[in-house]
Amino acid sequence: MAALSRSQNWFVVDAPISEADQDAFGHDDVAENLHRMVTEATTHRRMIGLLGQFGVGKSTVIELLRGKLSGRADLTLIRMSAERHEPVGFHRAAVYAFAEALVDAGEVPKKDADEVLETLRSAQSTSVSDMTLSPVGRLVETAQSKLKLGARRFWLIMAGAVITAALVLGLSAALIPADVWKWLGGILIPLVTAGAFFAPFIWLASTVNLGAVNVGGLFTPGSRSSQRAKVEAADEQERAFADLVDKASNRLVVAVDDIDRLSRDQILSALNAIRSFQLTCKKSRQPIFIVAIDEQIVRAAIETGEAKTTTNAQEYLNRLFTLRQEVPVHETFDLRDYARSALTEKAAPLAAKIGDKLDDVLVMLIHDDVNDPRHVVRLINAFSSDYRLAAAREARTGSRSLISGLVTGHLDVLARVVVLKTDFPLFFRATLDDVRLVHIASQASAVDVDEDDHRYLSMAGFNPADADHTSLFRFLARTAGWVPDDIDLNPFLHLGQDRFSLTLGNAQARDIRSALANNQSAALARLGDEAQADSAEATATFIELTTSVLRQLGQAEQSNGVAAILAAVPSCAPLQSAEIARTVTTLLEKHPSWLSDVKGALKLIEAASADTASALTHTLLEIDPADSGVPVWENRAMLEPIVGEQHFAAWVERGVQAMPSWGKWREWSLDDLAERSAVLLLARAVFLAARSEEGDPAEKADFIRAQKMSGRIVGEAPVPDEEALSLAVAQPADTYECAIGLLAANRLALTGKQLSNLSFHRVESSVAAVEDDSEPLPEVKAGIADLATRTASLAAEWGGPVAGKRVPSAAVAAGIVARWIAASSFPASRGLPVLRTMAERGVTQQSALSSALFSAWADAPDEQDDDGVLLAATIDELIELAPKLEGEAQDALVGAWVPMLSDDSKLPGATRLIPTMLAAGLPPTWGDQALGALLMWFDTSYDFTGTYTQAAARVLASGQVTVSAEGMLLERLQTIFNSGGTYRARSLKAMAAMPWSGTAIVTVSKFVAPYISSLSTAEFWALIDLQLLHSRLRAEFVAHVDNLVEEGEDLPEVRARVEALVSQLSLDHAVSVVLATTSSEAMRAAAERWADISESASADDGARYLLQATGATPNARQAFAAAMAAANAELYADVVQVVLDDTMDIGGGAHADAWAFITEPLAPPVRVKLRDAIRPLLVQSQRDAVAAAAALRATTTDPEFDALIATGVQEAMDHWIVAHPDAAVTRALAAGVHGSQKSSAQALATWKRKPRIPERAEAYSAAAKLLRT
Repeated sequence: MAALSRSQNWFVVDAPISEADQDAFGHDDVAENLHRMVTEATTHRRMIGLLGQFGVGKSTVIELLRGKLSGRADLTLIRMSAERHEPVGFHRAAVYAFAEALVDAGEVPKKDADEVLETLRSAQSTSVSDMTLSPVGRLVETAQSKLKLGARRFWLIMAGAVITAALVLGLSAALIPADVWKWLGGILIPLVTAGAFFAPFIWLASTVNLGAVNVGGLFTPGSRSSQRAKVEAADEQERAFADLVDKASNRLVVAVDDIDRLSRDQILSALNAIRSFQLTCKKSRQPIFIVAIDEQIVRAAIETGEAKTTTNAQEYLNRLFTLRQEVPVHETFDLRDYARSALTEKAAPLAAKIGDKLDDVLVMLIHDDVNDPRHVVRLINAFSSDYRLAAAREARTGSRSLISGLVTGHLDVLARVVVLKTDFPLFFRATLDDVRLVHIASQASAVDVDEDDHRYLSMAGFNPADADHTSLFRFLARTAGWVPDDIDLNPFLHLGQDRFSLTLGNAQARDIRSALANNQSAALARLGDEAQADSAEATATFIELTTSVLRQLGQAEQSNGVAAILAAVPSCAPLQSAEIARTVTTLLEKHPSWLSDVKGALKLIEAASADTASALTHTLLEIDPADSGVPVWENRAMLEPIVGEQHFAAWVERGVQAMPSWGKWREWSLDDLAERSAVLLLARAVFLAARSEEGDPAEKADFIRAQKMSGRIVGEAPVPDEEALSLAVAQPADTYECAIGLLAANRLALTGKQLSNLSFHRVESSVAAVEDDSEPLPEVKAGIADLATRTASLAAEWGGPVAGKRVPSAAVAAGIVARWIAASSFPASRGLPVLRTMAERGVTQQSALSSALFSAWADAPDEQDDDGVLLAATIDELIELAPKLEGEAQDALVGAWVPMLSDDSKLPGATRLIPTMLAAGLPPTWGDQALGALLMWFDTSYDFTGTYTQAAARVLASGQVTVSAEGMLLERLQTIFNSGGTYRARSLKAMAAMPWSGTAIVTVSKFVAPYISSLSTAEFWALIDLQLLHSRLRAEFVAHVDNLVEEGEDLPEVRARVEALVSQLSLDHAVSVVLATTSSEAMRAAAERWADISESASADDGARYLLQATGATPNARQAFAAAMAAANAELYADVVQVVLDDTMDIGGGAHADAWAFITEPLAPPVRVKLRDAIRPLLVQSQRDAVAAAAALRATTTDPEFDALIATGVQEAMDHWIVAHPDAAVTRALAAGVHGSQKSSAQALATWKRKPRIPERAEAYSAAAKLLRT
């Protein structure tokens, strides 16, 4: 390889060495082996293969061998390079090169070599004259070819032409007078004759390029040459090679190098030629061939070349080479040592510039895939070249200059780029277009790579899994951590900087400039996101660079930059800065047409300062609303305050008017819709509906949007375009255009005349325009109903003639609604507001709609309409409205209802309407009509006791039936009664169910009285109730009730009517019923009846009633006692005394419970008197004391009496414990006061402990046991 001596060169020369002391890799040992191989004596052919990788040092080994053979007289080394030989004819070229080498080596004299080579040279040429090659000859030959004539025939024709010319001249001389001939003969005849003769030749000459020849040379003959061919046969060339060998003075060692640099097809030809050369020579003179090759390259050529052999490569090489010598592969560290020596010795200036970074550079340059010295030299020279270029550009200014130290200050990065440029040129060229490839590929490996990175690299043509790129990814991954992550590679790739990089001095600036100038919004957003992810400082730098670059761009590139920013800013937070907004706004004020992305502009407005936001907003509102409408509209809450309500409203109006289609109209958001904007949008919808262009129909969603707009209008909005509204309403009723027109008509401020026009004319034409196979839209039907309602409320005076009769405008629309309701295609509940408004405003022609509503219910009384509203609820509202309807409408209602009462299937529904149909305010004759229609059912042919009786009862209950009509029903029932049997029972049941008037009930009661026992409980009590409603009960009915009470039957029915019956039943029965209720009114009435009886009888009866009350509830007993005392207090005191007497007579016992509550109503003096009566009784005989003890139960419910009698109880208890000990008495006394407050506490107050005397102790214990539990 290169000689290692100090030099001031910058580049290392790649040349083989010839001195052993220059050997850096031990090549001399290999040369020594070869020396042994060529010098050993042998009589056999010797072909030596010198095998090694390309650049490993095979040429150096040959040169070292030459040195070892230089002192020998019997062997001469001849070196040949296969690369010098022609691609075709290797044999011939190799012989010439061999002869030249022999002459140069002094082995063969040049004269002898030329003699051998003479046979291989080109043959000599010989020439002879040929007349056919003269100009005339070529002219003749061309004429023959043009005329397609043979030579013989051509010359016959030429002779005929000459003879003809001669005859023409002779005839002319004979026929033409002499004087004329003399004159013409001197001029014309020669010309004509010459022309006739030479015309063919002139024509031929015009077709032949004779070149620049003179007349004298027209007949000069040409020359014809012949040449002897050169020797081309391989055997003759091989013989020449052998002749050259024979002429050499010494035996030859022929070293053939550079075969592996040939193409694959040429390699095999060269090897075969070398073998043939050797075999052609005399055995004693056969040269020793040393063939230097890269075995892998030769193998591939043998196996895949066009001239591949039939045998495999290994067999071929084994037959070719009799000896093999491998040149060992070098270790990486040896190659780095070599590189270090080469730099310091042969490129000292470069080594000096690298300085202490030499090791870092060599580790980067001499990577693991560098295997030979030649590769080392190639990388060193490439590094030196780039270093010198970078240093030169760093030392100057101007085009493609570099900032000082930018490249030469990072030699490790430069070394890395040099390796990519030298060893991986495809990847290097790709990085020139996309520098990110270096970073992405550095993070990847063939085994583990991020999916997105893998896809990105594969799209660039560098799949990490591809074996062809293994070395590349290994190098990048190995060196990724040896260079700074944030360094800009562009100066290293291009070895220069543009003016932006020079000015801003940042790799990021270059990327930003590229993104802005080329309108690459995605790349710009990515740069911004990366800066934000890095740090706040990096984000600020990004913003500063973006504004700086944008200002420095040319106008065309600035427009791209603005477009890129506007497109990227919605998704890139760093771009949403006040500074960027200010810069962009400044440019847009000068060039409004650059505003290409409205959403981006809106984002900048959000981030901008107040002044910038105002300027940018004004610019934004100046562009065509067709382009900016939707985004601006959606951000109106932000923009309107900036420019002011009036300015923004003007923009909205322009924007709405610019909407060309429903599609654009739909894009405007309805959120937070202001009333003014809602009016404008609704007006535009009306315009579009009126236009009704084919291919752009309104849809249901458009109607829904219009509804929302309408809902934002407070009050009635002015009509923007009356003609458009009229045309919209007149659209076919099966279109949403018509629906939207009606919606607007019901929301806009229309005059009565305008409403009349729409209702009277447009609505009818809209409905008439519907195709036979179609149906008006539900929204249209609802709109027409609303329009009818509104027209009725505002335009009652407007109308027009229909069939010769004036009809109000509202009636036309109402009539349409009526038809739809009658056809069950429109909810009845929607028609009711129309009719109500007509009734309230006095609009006539109500009957059609009234009948339609009633019929809709009559056909399905239990169903709902399409709006889910019960038809029954609608009919109820209709009947409530009936008093306000015009007479014709009322007649229509009753005319539809009354026949239903005679229809068995419709009777239940008609019956339900009776209360409302016969309400106050409606004609009273309706009740008689209804009852008359029901009379048909009261016949022996029907069981009228159910639905029919219920219907008739409802009619009677309305009070809208005359006495005569009621009488007719009663007569009919009496007639049926007289039929006997089942008919009698039905009649009685119906009579009992009817709510007869006061006049009729007298007759009914009298008629039914004899048959009370035949009535059911319900029927009986129904008649009772009816009599009680109008008058007193007939005696027969009172007697029957008394019997029921006596027998304990139907008591719930009696109690339910106790207040009415208490004055008519016997007093005993009345008291019995009263005590079973809680009715204070009934108790009062019963008590008053008791007090009216004579005092003697009353006291005894009162005592009996009080004792009877013992079985009632405590509340009933207390209330009844209070009622008796209230009726007559003195009499009640007597009653209490009677009860005391009866108690004493029976010895207490059974009357004990009767004393609860009866003392409460007593006046205080009466209580004292009662105490004084009871107190002595408590200490008399045992019997009297036990009997009187029963009266002490009053202490439990009457605190006042308890306080009065407490001392007497204590005295009595002491008496029956001490004086006359008696346990039975003390037990009775304790039982009487048990549960009281004072008496029970004071009864044993004298005794602190149990007496010791047994009798006393027993009496004491009997009382204490009860009192203390």
